[in-house]
Amino acid sequence: MQIGKSGIALIKKWEGYHTKLPDGQCQAYLDRLVRPALRSPGYDGLWTIGYGCTEGVYEGLVWSEAEAEKHLLVEVNKHVGHVNRLLDGAEVNQNQFDALVSFSYNLGPGWLQKSDHPNGLLGLTKAGEHAKASNHFGSYVRAGGKVYKGLVN
Repeated sequence: MQIGKSGIALIKKWEGYHTKLPDGQCQAYLDRLVRPALRSPGYDGLWTIGYGCTEGVYEGLVWSEAEAEKHLLVEVNKHVGHVNRLLDGAEVNQNQFDALVSFSYNLGPGWLQKSDHPNGLLGLTKAGEHAKASNHFGSYVRAGGKVYKGLVN
């Protein structure tokens, strides 16, 4: 499957276009909500730009909005591949697929893979227990022990 237009719109809406400069371009910023396990001494966060893109991002990087959209699609399509691989042929509708791609984009494919057990998000999805699976999204709304509205959304 591929992510739908509404899935891309959802990611763009909740990620937001950061950090917008007066001329409409965006500048890299340090995302400090990264999981503590990824932090090391001297590590203050993850350089991020545009609609939450992190690959190859460094301090001082500036993109136009068109570049931010292009890079978003490149990164999202990597997560599309991860989700398709992890679903391993399980049937989901477009909205469910888009939600899983958004989840993977936001938290990383490792978190989705870790939920591939009988009572986890991915395991329940693969078993066709979609209502039960959807209840798991509420378990991923914290960063550093604090609930964040953006993750709730």
